[in-house]
Amino acid sequence: MSFAARLVWGTIFVIVVAIGIHVVGSEYALRGDLEREARRILEREARLVARALPADSLTWQAEVERLGRESGLRLTLVARDGRVLAESEASAETVPRLENHRERPEIRAALTGAVGSDRRVSATVNRSLLYVAIPAPFGA
Repeated sequence: MSFAARLVWGTIFVIVVAIGIHVVGSEYALRGDLEREARRILEREARLVARALPADSLTWQAEVERLGRESGLRLTLVARDGRVLAESEASAETVPRLENHRERPEIRAALTGAVGSDRRVSATVNRSLLYVAIPAPFGA
């Protein structure tokens, strides 16, 4: 192969690598921006749901199911001890059997008074979800 051909192929290789690095870096930055925006939106939605809850905790399960259907979000109300009080994608009969959420990162943060978030595969619905938890405005 002549020097000119090697120079052309070397230049093409460098350009392809540079474009690849740029695409991967841009994708990583965009994914981070989108996830931060999703966290902000979920926090806002969680605050709206908290304000919409009735004072009567006996109606929370039905209300969470309704709000979950209407918003397209999965909603879970968690007591300070980690017990699930209501879950939009579980029946009232199965809610008491759901695992304790106290050690989940987003719940631990909310229990300290901060907004918490985490991304993981849900044991309940078996898909990757972004979780956001806010401190309870009520004494659950």
